Amino acid sequence: MTHFYGRGKIGERVVTNAPRNRGRNISILGRLSLDGLVVSMTVIGSTNKKIFEIYSYFNLD
Repeated sequence: MTHFYGRGKIGERVVTNAPRNRGRNISILGRLSLDGLVVSMTVIGSTNKKIFEIYSYFNLD
C-alpha cells in the first residue's frame, strides 16, 4: 500500500514517486454453490459480453 502523506522539514514540500499498475489486469469469473467454488476462469484484461457467454456455455449443469 502506498502512503498518501509523507514527513518533511517544516515549510518544505515532500516530493516522491509511487509505483502504479505493475503487471497486467486479470479478471476472475467464478460460480459458487453450497459446496463452494465450482468453476472458475481467469481472463487477461477485462471481461466483456463475448467472454462471459463463452464462460456461461462451458458451465452448463
